[in-house]
Amino acid sequence: MIDAIRQFFSEHIECNEAVEDSKNELRLAAAALMYETAMADYDLGQEEQALIQKLVSEQFELTQAQANELRLAAAALMYETAMADYDLGQEEQALIQKLVSEQFELTQAQANELLALAQSQVRDATDLHGFTTLINRNWTLEERTLLVDSMWQVVYADRRLDDHEVHLMRKIQRLLHIPHRDFVASKLRHKRS
Repeated sequence: MIDAIRQFFSEHIECNEAVEDSKNELRLAAAALMYETAMADYDLGQEEQALIQKLVSEQFELTQAQANELRLAAAALMYETAMADYDLGQEEQALIQKLVSEQFELTQAQANELLALAQSQVRDATDLHGFTTLINRNWTLEERTLLVDSMWQVVYADRRLDDHEVHLMRKIQRLLHIPHRDFVASKLRHKRS
């Protein structure tokens, strides 16, 4: 089991220095012990999974570059959502800029720079997997659900729901592993009459 956990972390955590390797070995051992403890009753529930993920994430703090990649991925998904109906309106652009600024605590200039980069990334991307995989690896279910909530705000910014938007949102829901009840609750919360 330790080897499986070691393989998981070696695939998901970048380490370049020998000192970091020894620190990561200790962190890996701690993660394995947490997992073993949680599995003692042969039932690893969502609360236990979330707690383990939170504790391990705190041990493997993100570098600034990794944090920037996550911000870019989230902004790209919001931009992709706004473009799903092939009409990026001023309301949608302003809302995305506001959401990105608030969520990541960025200045207007920083948010504009991030969104310009996100637009470029979306144009160059062949699918959503690169964005969603990065987010799934680093964000909790709660953080991913908040992102989907923001995306529903963007979808409804123009006060209409297009079939392409529904399709894209369902696809993103599956890729981000958002429970259906949370997905629907978020949709209904932002639906305008």
